[in-house]
Order: sequence, then structure tokens, then C-alpha cells
Amino acid sequence: MKYKISVNNLDLLRLLLALSVVFLHLKHLSQSDLSKTLGDFFYHISANAVPSFFIISGFLIYMSYERSSSLRSYLGNRFLRLYPAYVLLILGCTIFLGLVSELALADYYSFATIKYFLYNSLFLNFMSPSLPGVFENHNLTIVNGALWSLKIEVMFYLTVPLLFRVLESKYSLIYMLIIYILSFYYINIIEFISIENSKYLSLTHQLPAQMSYFIAGIFCYKYYSLMVKWKMFIIPISLLGLFFEVVYLQPLLLALLLVIVFIDFRYIISLKKVGDLSYGVYIYHFPLIQLFIYFGVGFTSMAEVLLLFLSVLFISFLSWKFVEKPSLALKRYIRT
Repeated sequence: MKYKISVNNLDLLRLLLALSVVFLHLKHLSQSDLSKTLGDFFYHISANAVPSFFIISGFLIYMSYERSSSLRSYLGNRFLRLYPAYVLLILGCTIFLGLVSELALADYYSFATIKYFLYNSLFLNFMSPSLPGVFENHNLTIVNGALWSLKIEVMFYLTVPLLFRVLESKYSLIYMLIIYILSFYYINIIEFISIENSKYLSLTHQLPAQMSYFIAGIFCYKYYSLMVKWKMFIIPISLLGLFFEVVYLQPLLLALLLVIVFIDFRYIISLKKVGDLSYGVYIYHFPLIQLFIYFGVGFTSMAEVLLLFLSVLFISFLSWKFVEKPSLALKRYIRT
């Protein structure tokens, strides 16, 4: 394939999606009337934000692997984009949130704290989501509930080399269709099991349930030129399908719409001067909301909400400038 897709609006899309997730989590964490109103207003965007990220990953990560000079180069690039800022966040929360713990520092720095760092640094956030004595009086004691999707991203990264071998064949379309259908079949099985025991229902948000979105993104990459050719038909059909909530087509329709609008359409705005802030917004906003609440911010006014968003954007900018961008510069050392 190797399409020339150097100028697009994907940075803007990812930033908008990440910001929409902030509204969703603000609603659940603060429970103020204003945050509920804002959360409900942006619900349809924020509820589809993570699936949209998976679609974008399918498109871009498959393209990244296809253009990589080696498996080492591909994995190294993925590591440098995801992990440095992530592990810094986990380490920072582990060390400094002891200052807001209900426990004395001597009690806070315990095995439970070490366990939090180790599990979370390995993307196993569900194994240790909270820190000792931290945010105990909040609606949720979770330090960072936004990180659950990153382990799925990592698993996507690891499956791409295998998928590439299968999908670069004359039966590519058939294989993608099989994967897409099996993803929904898995969800149906889990939902059936959950009738007797609802604790399994959370598995519908994990792999392989989310594979339908990832494979839809790959489909859009492999058939991008065909999509562009028929975009005037695809756009209205996708909008109608999404409006009428055609469940089994939703991942594909959402993927078609996002890729056409944000890649093929005219370049809207450049974010190169400020950098790619979307990842920072996504991983930093949750603990920031928790800290705001801890210090008595009730999010009852737009001024408080605006202060939160400015703080999230500022920290994300610092992360991009001093952590993420310098880390990406190390790519030249892993090229072969």
C-alpha cells in the first residue's frame, strides 16, 4: 500500500477525543450538577472516544509496521511513543501521592505501594488500581481509571506482526471479516455468561472484544484509495448507520467516517507548534481531577472546569516537550 498520508487531521482528532474523555471522567468523579450536564452533553463523543482510538491505532500502527525496516525498529518505535511518559506518570503517582494519603508516609511506602508501581508499570492496572490511603473519601479511590485501554493498545502492537502475515494475502478481506465477526461472537458469549454472573460483563471492554475496531482501522488503511473514490456515498451511509445504531456495523461505519473526514478532507489546523498533546491529555487528566477534588475544587463553575482543562493541557505540553518528543528522537538509535 504505502499511501502518502503525511498531511492529515489525525492529531486534531486524537486531541478532541482525549478532551472528550476528560468530560466523561469529570462527571463520574466530581458528581457536580455542572459536570453531569457537561458529561451528558459530550456523552456521544466521549463514549466513542476509546473505540475511535482503537480504530486510529489499527490504521496507523498497521501502516507503521508496513513501513518499518525491521521488527526491532517497529517495536522500538512503539515503545518510545508509549512507555516513557507512561512509566514517568506511574512513578510520579507512586512517589508523590503519598503526600495526600490518609496514612503517615512510613505506612504509605509499603508493599502495597510497591505492588501498585509494579503492576501498573506492566499495564496491569486492574490488579492494583489504588494507592494506600489515597483518595479514600472520593467517589472512586482509583488513581487513574483512564489507563485500562493502554494494555489493549500494547496487545494490538504485539498482534500486528502476526496479522500482517495473514492480511498480506489474496484472502485478506476474508480474514478481516472473520476476525471482525469473531470479535462480536465473543461479546455475545460474554453477555450470555453474564446473565448468571455480571462480573464477567467487564470483559466486553477487553480483547478480543475490541478487535472489531482495530481490524476496521486496518481495513480502512488497506482500502484507503477505494474509500476516497466512493467517499460521497460512504459518508451518508455511515452517518445513517451510526444514527440508527446498527450495532454490528458500528465499528466499520465509525472507522469509515473518521478516516475519510480526518485524513482525506482538507487540512484544518496545524498542531505542530504545540506538539501532539493527545496522549498526555489522556493519561494525566484522571489523577489531576482527583487532586483537584482532594483540594476542595467542586467543579460547580465553568471557571473551575476551565482551570482543570488548562492544567491538563499545560502538563501535557510539558510532557510532550520534555519527555515524549525527546524519547521519540531516540528512534534513530534503533533503526536497522
